[in-house]
Amino acid sequence: MSDQFAIEPRAVRRREGGELGIVTSSGMAAISLVLQSLRPESVVVAPHDCYGGTYRLLTLLDTRAQITVEFVDQTDPEALDALVSRLGERIGLFWVETPSNPLLRVTDLKLISGYARRLGAILAVDNTFLSPVLQTPIKHGADIDVHS
Repeated sequence: MSDQFAIEPRAVRRREGGELGIVTSSGMAAISLVLQSLRPESVVVAPHDCYGGTYRLLTLLDTRAQITVEFVDQTDPEALDALVSRLGERIGLFWVETPSNPLLRVTDLKLISGYARRLGAILAVDNTFLSPVLQTPIKHGADIDVHS
């Protein structure tokens, strides 16, 4: 592979404002990597309108009892509050797409970041549509920023 097409993890990390940069072969590989870091009893809160590949992966892992997935309209603060009240500290990960794929719905990262901090959960954001050029989720409280 020519050096002109090489991806430099340090450059991505600096642009994101993060502490570590990891490059994977695809966006789905990055999502899988994040999900593999969770304990089997972890609950993942994901958007009800997430990318089809992400939905299928989350559902598969839930079916295999590797994680528990709760899909919710993350643009609805009342629905989020009800879910967080019901599940509490069982939540290990908030998975957010903003804007979502394919509906382009915008999620309030500060709101979900507040829930994640209070519960000791991870906040991971799929930032594929905006990229670090237009949005830096880490600066809005995300722990992990993924983009394809």
